[in-house]
Parts: sequence; structure tokens; C-alpha cells
Amino acid sequence: MHHQSEVVDFDESGPVRCSHCKGYINPFMKFIDQERKFIYNLCVPPAFRYIA
Repeated sequence: MHHQSEVVDFDESGPVRCSHCKGYINPFMKFIDQERKFIYNLCVPPAFRYIA
């Protein structure tokens, strides 16, 4: 069984990255503030997660 994934075109700007640790967008990030900001899940413990 072949499952086709959705593809997002980030254009010339490239994929979204954490401005603190420069990690790439991933399915476990949480977007907030009407999707203008996100809480990145990999750079620090949950209590100190950076809001980019």
C-alpha cells in the first residue's frame, strides 16, 4: 500500500526554522498567535521552550 504525503513548497525562503537553535519545522511544533509564532519542541525543556 502506497501512502502519498502532502508536500509544502517553501519557495526560496526555505523551510521554517527556530530562530534560537536553527532547527527545522517538524510535526511536533505548536503554532500560536494565529499561526504567526510557534513554540519549538526540540531546543530546550518544555518549561523553557522558545517562542519564535
